[in-house]
Amino acid sequence: MFQAHCNGCTQRTVGNDALNEALNAFIAKARQLRPTAVIVCILPADGLTPDDELAVEGADFALPQPFTTPHLRGVLRQADEKLLLLQEVAALRTARRGTG
Repeated sequence: MFQAHCNGCTQRTVGNDALNEALNAFIAKARQLRPTAVIVCILPADGLTPDDELAVEGADFALPQPFTTPHLRGVLRQADEKLLLLQEVAALRTARRGTG
């Protein structure tokens, strides 16, 4: 889980540019290490700048604060469904390579 920490700094002490770069780097590394990872970003209540929106686009799902328990469950259910689909696709590709 990425919580907008950058070298031990929190969002209050790091500029948005550094946070966006850290978020983009985190998402890229997560995708590199685990291509089937499903990434959910929790967005701040005070809204997003256009740069923030670009950084969050790399995530599979975004959940704005404040959120309700049903909303959280819905996003997590969608994330779980996407993960299952990605795993099925990976298994089918592996099986296809074995028969080809």
